[in-house]
Amino acid sequence: MRNLPLVLFACLTLACAQRSSPPILAPTVDWIKAFTEAQAAAEDRKFDEADAVLADFIKRRKGTAEAREATYWRAVFLLDPKNRAAKSREAALYLEEYLAEPPPPANAIQARALRAMTSTVDSLDLAVRTAQQQQTREPLEPSRPAPDTAREHELEKEIERLKEQLDKANAELDRIKKRLTAPRPPG
Repeated sequence: MRNLPLVLFACLTLACAQRSSPPILAPTVDWIKAFTEAQAAAEDRKFDEADAVLADFIKRRKGTAEAREATYWRAVFLLDPKNRAAKSREAALYLEEYLAEPPPPANAIQARALRAMTSTVDSLDLAVRTAQQQQTREPLEPSRPAPDTAREHELEKEIERLKEQLDKANAELDRIKKRLTAPRPPG
């Protein structure tokens, strides 16, 4: 009985010393409405409209966790291969912004994967364009000897290899996006 205050003090100290994760807050009606509207617009390939909805939400709710998530979804919609106005560099900036501040956001792992994929796709795209530019440079002058056909063949192989890598990277990006946009079970 005399040790009861000491035991209670020890339990209280241990309880306070335990690291607790931040509470998971339920999304607001405002966020649910904005996200649903943006997702529907993206499904209809109205990516500019989806982006505008999210940008407006971010402006109204700046500094909230939901505004941070809206930044993430702006990047995802920009990376959608169906988006004709896709801008991977802009999407990478949104992903950087999303990941910049602690605590780690809800989709941190996916955001890092998407950021890496955008970097890979940009690199491959640049390599393909560079190879194509080298291949289509100014026409041969009559006094210049014909290019080495072996070299041409190598360049064609390199372009084909880079195109295949780009296709694989785009397919992987599609796979990640489908996984990210799949409805999550409540909980």
